[in-house]
Amino acid sequence: MHLAVIGGGAASVALLDALARSLAPGHRLRGVTVFDDSAQLWTGRPFQPDLTAVRVNLPPRQMSVRHDDATHFEQWLLRRPGLSPDDYRDKDLGQPLVPRGVYGEYLAQCARQALDELRRRGLAVEIVRERVTGYGHEDGVAFLETATGRHRADHMAVCVGTAAAPDHYGLAGLDGFVADPYPLATTLSTVAPDQDVTVIGSGLSAVDVVASLQSLGHRGGITLASRSGVLPFVQQRARPVEFQHLTKERLHALRDRAGELTLADLAPLMRAELQARGQDFTVLEQELRETYTEPPVDRLRRQIDAIDSPHMGRRLLVRAVRSLGPAALRLLSPAALGALRERHFRVLSSLCAPMVPLNARLLLRLFDSGRLTLATGLQKIESTAGGGFQVVTESGELRADVVVNAVNAAPHSAPSTAAPLFSALVASGVAGYDGTGGLVSASPTVHTLGDFSGGGLFITSSMAGLVARAQGVVAALHAA
Repeated sequence: MHLAVIGGGAASVALLDALARSLAPGHRLRGVTVFDDSAQLWTGRPFQPDLTAVRVNLPPRQMSVRHDDATHFEQWLLRRPGLSPDDYRDKDLGQPLVPRGVYGEYLAQCARQALDELRRRGLAVEIVRERVTGYGHEDGVAFLETATGRHRADHMAVCVGTAAAPDHYGLAGLDGFVADPYPLATTLSTVAPDQDVTVIGSGLSAVDVVASLQSLGHRGGITLASRSGVLPFVQQRARPVEFQHLTKERLHALRDRAGELTLADLAPLMRAELQARGQDFTVLEQELRETYTEPPVDRLRRQIDAIDSPHMGRRLLVRAVRSLGPAALRLLSPAALGALRERHFRVLSSLCAPMVPLNARLLLRLFDSGRLTLATGLQKIESTAGGGFQVVTESGELRADVVVNAVNAAPHSAPSTAAPLFSALVASGVAGYDGTGGLVSASPTVHTLGDFSGGGLFITSSMAGLVARAQGVVAALHAA
């Protein structure tokens, strides 16, 4: 059996590591081929070398590539030459938050070690630096097509990463427009210190842009312009989380009793979790309800003050979404799914992809100084005759010398470069699309890992989620 891994980012590293450590005597796997034509093999777009101000957004124990060893990345950091345990420590979290480029080094080393182990176990291992453009069968053998030929693929793991930021305002090619901010060390290098910058979006990528401009000595004004004006939640100091009421068993029991699961069924379970801890559910309820109505800077200030709050509401909800989300989505009624995607998506995404306290405090200082502003109700952005841009929001117009596109791709979207492969997979009947546009397998030989996958959460995958999915793929390969 030959495995083709399409894509060479973090998801594929987790898969290769799990595969290399799970091979038992008598396994049927004979070869592995990795296809990736990008310039960032193993790191992908998120973890390529960049400014040290661009940090990983989670502590080391939540970034391990190993499902059964949460300390793996942490131990790697301790062994890395020139890096002490106190380097890059976020004092509020009590944890190091390393530059993404450092995490990329970890991914690359894990990938190399996994491939070396596969070779040691007798597998033929190949890295093809080409894009996969087609899929087919010949004489009962499945193959993938690249520019230079066909490659056997008895099983395939599709790990193509996420789509690029969409250009909602048609600014591509204009002088002063940054279509994709990463790597920030390159894209922001030409921004003059006194230029006024408008950042499209107010999520984690926008926060990265602000932190990077500050690290580069930028002195001009910065505006975060978005439709919602919702900033990411501020990450809280970790505390142990164990569920007593909000469990898979309770979710299945509720669905079996009523025939479907609704959002109204979930609130009492969270209420019970908090009551068991002597805490008030209305605190969490108010936090979520006021996401769109509370002034963003007031909310940012309040959440900074609550970094070490003993109230467990947000911690429980984030863990529930991450650990129970995929199972719950399969049980929810169509109406509940629609409400999550249409009315609650921004709240869930900002809750489950919080900014680290270090960056939250930086944003607050810049807001208080007047250098950073937030413009909501973004309507359009146009170039002006004299250079620069005119930005129109619901509260008025402003001018920008530079516009940086920091919006996220739509849920379940894939890179445009993967479109030919996806079309070929669907045309061959081995894959299809679900109701949200995510790719789903229709064959036991096709496995998907990443945000483009259908049938799962519609928020950005955490590393822990990718690692868990990689474990599932490896189990399926061994059972084949």
